[in-house]
Amino acid sequence: MAFDSKDLKNLVDKVSDTLSEAGRNLSATTKTVIDVTPLTLKLKEKESYLEKQYFELGILYYQDHEKDENPEYEQLARITAIRDEIKEVRSKIAEVRGKETCPSCGEYLEKGHTYCPHCGTKIKV
Repeated sequence: MAFDSKDLKNLVDKVSDTLSEAGRNLSATTKTVIDVTPLTLKLKEKESYLEKQYFELGILYYQDHEKDENPEYEQLARITAIRDEIKEVRSKIAEVRGKETCPSCGEYLEKGHTYCPHCGTKIKV
């Protein structure tokens, strides 16, 4: 099969058109990525901030309702139980280390402190 100059020109034109279209598509895709990337970063930043706000609200809610007789949410009782378990384990660690823990902040203290150097709570002797 022989190609004449007209066939060769058509082939070159077709390849040229295909490459031009591919370039336009790549350009459009690149522009989309460039436009979307800062928006995606802003979205992640806002979602992270929102999650932090939920977390802080949860802590505040817990602090306001931890002593409720009939808590509205069962998570309150679970959080209290877990906090008590943590306090117990920290106390055992302090005992093994020959120290004590602050009843308020839970930090390890050398025995004999009158006040916690971390939070200022008076330590019962």
